[in-house]
Amino acid sequence: MYERLQELGIPAVLTRDYDENLSREERLRRANEAFGGSSNAILISNHINAGGHT
Repeated sequence: MYERLQELGIPAVLTRDYDENLSREERLRRANEAFGGSSNAILISNHINAGGHT
């Protein structure tokens, strides 16, 4: 999704690109830092789990 947004010329920022556990406060801090707290920013949160379920 990130790459597609870039292709379309839509500003996009990844707050993380690897698996890590973050507190709610850290997730919010990173999102606000990425866009300076702009009210025009949209946050998309993708959750894709590799649970290894067979």
